[in-house]
Amino acid sequence: AQAWPEEGEIRYRAGIILLADARPKEAVAELEVGCKRLPTARCSAALAHGLLDLGREAEARRELGKILDRSPRPADIARGRQLIRRLLRRHQRIPDKARKLFMAAQRKLLQTDNAASALANLRELAIDFPNLGPAHTLRGLAHLRLGNLAQAVAAFGRAAKGSVDARNHYYLGVIYRARRQPDAAIRHYQRALALDPFLWRAAVQLGRLLGARGRHKEAASLLDRLVVLAPSHVARRMAGRASMQAGDLERAEKHFRKLLAREPRDFEAHLRLAQILLRLNREGPAARRASALSDAREHAAEAASLRPTDPEVKLLLRRIRGR
Repeated sequence: AQAWPEEGEIRYRAGIILLADARPKEAVAELEVGCKRLPTARCSAALAHGLLDLGREAEARRELGKILDRSPRPADIARGRQLIRRLLRRHQRIPDKARKLFMAAQRKLLQTDNAASALANLRELAIDFPNLGPAHTLRGLAHLRLGNLAQAVAAFGRAAKGSVDARNHYYLGVIYRARRQPDAAIRHYQRALALDPFLWRAAVQLGRLLGARGRHKEAASLLDRLVVLAPSHVARRMAGRASMQAGDLERAEKHFRKLLAREPRDFEAHLRLAQILLRLNREGPAARRASALSDAREHAAEAASLRPTDPEVKLLLRRIRGR
């Protein structure tokens, strides 16, 4: 580090060694410098863990939020999720006297799918521990399993007060969405993601709701996050569609080209690329307009070979012929 004072990688590696040696104060000093000089997801993940070791929880959460904006690898996401679990353990310790009943209820609900019996254990537990947050979360899950939505809302709402468990807000979002109360669902999904930015199910649901409300840029940003957290063909399609609706044609094009690279005969990828390229022929940079039209014809032909009777394909071919 003395020989190469501007090299962030050296400070990052020094911080990792110090963390492994249980010297978090020195590790954080190295990592803070390293992350400024080399702002990577892995450095943010390491720094967040070091900050939590020192009890600087708010700063750890802020650093945790940077991971997804820094092209994270699967290992970086795994370290971020590990920190979320550490935060939960820190805030949700089960008292020794409550442990037996709590574990019995958890086992009945999650392993044997016996929600009614789990609720009986939880009612007994509430006599001595009426304010135990994890028990209220478990109660909410049990009522949700039984279809008792009003009781589930009450349980999750009580558990969410002062809790760091994102599941409470996530399931409240699920319930309010089922009740066709999208504004309330949006608020709870947002709170869930604030507590756990890696909760990809919340990103999916919130992205869909925002898109339905015409908030396409926010939806596209969330669905880009989904591609990072839970990469799949479905995630790529959703992100590509959202970017198209947001008017970000270049980002949409990247999503569908990546999808096509993995699935060369994917109908929707060919169709959407043809639509995007046709718009770029009209609205894009002048230097690219001719090639965009040529590429649009190729993708439209591929889409037509896969589904010749599709209405969108027929409309697209008419537009291209008109050019």
